[in-house]
Amino acid sequence: MVNEFNTTLKNLRKIKGITQEQLAESVGVSPQAVSKWEMNGYPDASLLPAIAEFLGVSIDELFGNQKENVEMEKRIVDYVRETPEEEMYKKIMKIGRAIICGIMGMNDFYALDGWGDEEDIPFNKAYSPPFSQFENDNGFLQIRWGKRLNYLYVMPEFEGGYDDLLRYDESYLRLYRFMSIPNALRAMYFFTGRKKNAYFTVDSVVTALGIEKKNAEEIVKGMKELSFVDEAILDTGKGDEFIFHYKAGINFISFMTFSYNLLNMPQNFHCQSNRRNDDNPYFKHNTYGKDDLSDK
Repeated sequence: MVNEFNTTLKNLRKIKGITQEQLAESVGVSPQAVSKWEMNGYPDASLLPAIAEFLGVSIDELFGNQKENVEMEKRIVDYVRETPEEEMYKKIMKIGRAIICGIMGMNDFYALDGWGDEEDIPFNKAYSPPFSQFENDNGFLQIRWGKRLNYLYVMPEFEGGYDDLLRYDESYLRLYRFMSIPNALRAMYFFTGRKKNAYFTVDSVVTALGIEKKNAEEIVKGMKELSFVDEAILDTGKGDEFIFHYKAGINFISFMTFSYNLLNMPQNFHCQSNRRNDDNPYFKHNTYGKDDLSDK
């Protein structure tokens, strides 16, 4: 019969990204022994200090005791801080995976084993990478885990509701009007692919995109109005020249990620739970009515 020690050991090992083989080697036993411990067995008492040390916990914690003495935030801080930078985002996504397990009432990760660790593993060949979401009256969470597109998005409900900050506002149309300018979206991709500290001129946009100068000027003007670029004056010795510095890079990546999601909404989920009350829509107020429209 599975007990607190079995479950705790298995969860700690998976959260920390440690294989049964690695744990076994660290304490001098076979992987089969570790597997037995996680099913219904116990290690020799003399091995407990070594197991606890390797997992970075106390012996009491191995048995599910005194968890309240270790703040979860501190454990996560240590977990991420001790992770090599090249592995950091993968580990953070594992934390997201643990959150989903907790929300869905799972005892361990086994229900999600093979969940996009190496490849995008769909339910069928015609579909998508793993996707899970949870929503209730306090907010929502989405996580996508696969070989390519990975993200964890946590959105608590604002004080005053989502439509307090995200209310309908025609100033958003400035963004969509800009994106409708011929070659504007191409320009955003171009700038996001350049070095962060590089400056550019209107002529460099003409050359890079192979477009008319009038079109390039319209794009740069729109980017200035939206604060996507900073403007400076370069003294060339033969006169002043306007130069620009692009600063929207990471925000453009986010914008395109969620544009992709909106255009490719998942039809299947690994985990999905909608506990939000039908009488509690995301936007509760008529911010789109004629009398409430703003034009900032």
